[in-house]
Amino acid sequence: MGDPGPASAGGSPAVGEREHKRTGGGDEPLPVSDSASLGTDLAHVPSFELRHGPIPDADELVRYGEAHPDAPAIILAEFQAQAAHRRKMEQRGQVMDQKELDAAITSERFGLACALLIALVGFGCGTYLIATGHGVEGTIIFGLDVVALVSAFILGRARWETPSPRKQ
Repeated sequence: MGDPGPASAGGSPAVGEREHKRTGGGDEPLPVSDSASLGTDLAHVPSFELRHGPIPDADELVRYGEAHPDAPAIILAEFQAQAAHRRKMEQRGQVMDQKELDAAITSERFGLACALLIALVGFGCGTYLIATGHGVEGTIIFGLDVVALVSAFILGRARWETPSPRKQ
């Protein structure tokens, strides 16, 4: 069997230097730790696995199936449920974006209608005052109405040209 190495007083190999029946490439036996002599073979083999995508590849699904027969079906069902949820959230986001756009358009139209009504009332009051002999007062109201419309048009145009910060 080969040289057992330094022996203790009883003639058997010292602890930690027990012989193993396997040989490592040559004829000499390999020393084994105490845990190996108890029947457990410990070996640490570093491994690395890179997965592309959310589901395991076919080989890994087979290994999961060996561990638990329903595991591949459970994994695929969870993936399908997660994908359906993601699509639902994306659709909900698109619907909310569309509602936000519709609300902005409605608000702009309402504001435009209110501005038209206020301008018409102002022009009507100015015209009435001028027609009834109150030229100065009618001219002031008419002039203020024109200035308000022009400034709203210019400020409104500037507001649309500068991009507003949007939530990311």
